[in-house]
Amino acid sequence: MGVFDIPPTIDFIISKTSIPKLTYVGHSQGATQLISTMSISSNMKYYNRVLNGFVALGPVTNLKYTSSRFVQLGAGMKLDRFVINLGVQEFMRVPKDKDPFLGYICKWFTFFCDQLAQLISDIFYGDNDQSKFVEYMFHFPAGTSTKSISHFAQIYRRGEFIQYDYGYDENYKKYMQPEPPVFAVELIRDLPICMMFGADDRLSEEKDNRWIKEKFESNSILHFYKKYDNMGHLTYFLAKDDKFIGDIINCANFFNNN
Repeated sequence: MGVFDIPPTIDFIISKTSIPKLTYVGHSQGATQLISTMSISSNMKYYNRVLNGFVALGPVTNLKYTSSRFVQLGAGMKLDRFVINLGVQEFMRVPKDKDPFLGYICKWFTFFCDQLAQLISDIFYGDNDQSKFVEYMFHFPAGTSTKSISHFAQIYRRGEFIQYDYGYDENYKKYMQPEPPVFAVELIRDLPICMMFGADDRLSEEKDNRWIKEKFESNSILHFYKKYDNMGHLTYFLAKDDKFIGDIINCANFFNNN
């Protein structure tokens, strides 16, 4: 998604607005996609041309220290491999003519969904606006590619921010080596970056954020780095007070003026 989806999206926006450079704001996998594609040396020249800065909200990279039970159990039991072997290409898709049932469950049994949020990504459900959460669950799950889920599971099992593992033979064809290479984050240069994450985030843990922070600092591209108390992974779109919005705006203003 980072390699194939982001460039045409950026090009489309620039063509419609005539704005020479954009500020990219990505949450979770949205941040992961940009970090991964910029870690390929041939791509960096393009992103330096079309972006003036990058705001990473709760980025997910090596998952080495994640405390998400969903990731630990699912990836640990290799459920992603089981699903792929069944030939399933889309994960948790709800047919268009069906309403996601979780919305109704969350409306009447809030405790169940609070526990679900804690299982997947947030330490404390009280960080988030519960009315927003119920509304969100009426649109969840919306489906994603099985390959995407499998990739995160591979990253967790390796404890490294690696490219997709196709297996021994296919890796040789694609990467010219038996194991998938680690994303070369150190290749990201000359693009100012702001990083923000929550203290109650199970997916984007502080130790994993420190790892990527040090990579950015080594190239002098980290402009802003902040941990927010009483904030989890879902809080970015379920927040009670949007306390981080001001920092995003400040970052965008800095990028535009520099």
